Amino acid sequence: MTGALIIATANQARNALSTLHLFKAPFLPSPTTTKDQFLAQEADYDGYAPITLTAWGAPVLLGQGYATVGPQATFRWALETDAVGNSIAGWFFLTAAGDLIGYSVFGTPQSMSGPGQAIVTTPIQITSGG
Repeated sequence: MTGALIIATANQARNALSTLHLFKAPFLPSPTTTKDQFLAQEADYDGYAPITLTAWGAPVLLGQGYATVGPQATFRWALETDAVGNSIAGWFFLTAAGDLIGYSVFGTPQSMSGPGQAIVTTPIQITSGG
């Protein structure tokens, strides 16, 4: 087993019961962005709640590294009317212990501001190396 596969397998176990969160535009994180900075920009549209990701898939070879893929998650607008909405710039996830592990920025912010809207995403964590 290569080092990247060993790390990706450990990530799969660690990511069980992690929570997937959305963050608002125009916030654009960087690799040095902290958990507190993400939480300060977390979505707050009416009916929003983070989604618990109970289990992640086994690592798969992806070029020169491995990817660990979480379950597909759907954030839905929960109300019958327009209320407090957000423009969503991307997602971040925290382990069950509350550690920030990863994030992704959408190519274009997505609207969550009224009935029928949803954001469907699949979190992925990449471990590079051989």
